[in-house]
Amino acid sequence: WLCAFISAQISAYVAALSSSTVRSTTDTSEVGTRNGTVNSLWDFVQAPYAFTGSHGYTTGSKIEVWDVSNPASISSLGAVDTGTTPGFQIGAVNALGNILTGSGTEAPGIAVYDISDPAAPLLLDSRVDGTNLNYTALIYGSRIYNCERAGIRVYDFSNPNNIQLVGSVLTGGQPRYLVFKDGKGYCAPGN
Repeated sequence: WLCAFISAQISAYVAALSSSTVRSTTDTSEVGTRNGTVNSLWDFVQAPYAFTGSHGYTTGSKIEVWDVSNPASISSLGAVDTGTTPGFQIGAVNALGNILTGSGTEAPGIAVYDISDPAAPLLLDSRVDGTNLNYTALIYGSRIYNCERAGIRVYDFSNPNNIQLVGSVLTGGQPRYLVFKDGKGYCAPGN
């Protein structure tokens, strides 16, 4: 029941961000809104900032950065055009300290940004391996687990200026969401 509860809370939170509305955690009243230009798939909050990537089912290749320190007055800090550099649409974003990882959505590719200045993410490295389209990606330690259409590709970004492919696994389905516990990854397929 705890996993179902947490999953419902996360789904509600992601839905709130995706709908551009931030709601109170104690009631259902609207606290604030953001008016971005991309239809985000995977938002990531590393307080006081939120990072939104575009989603591959629509147009708009960018990562938008938001100041969410005051939910009643969310403000845009800037955006990074990912269509030009690194050259693919980024959907799943994950922040870890001063690093932001981005994974292609409905496109292959991963990228690592320096977000020491959150208003101006700086691309450190990117790479494209294969032709499988990505769906989501998650960070565990210094690795990015990229869920693609036929399997999971694993990258090491311990040196964020030199992303390394360290392995892959075929899943027998379309992997969607990964979770980790005690060093093991668990994945739910989308079909």
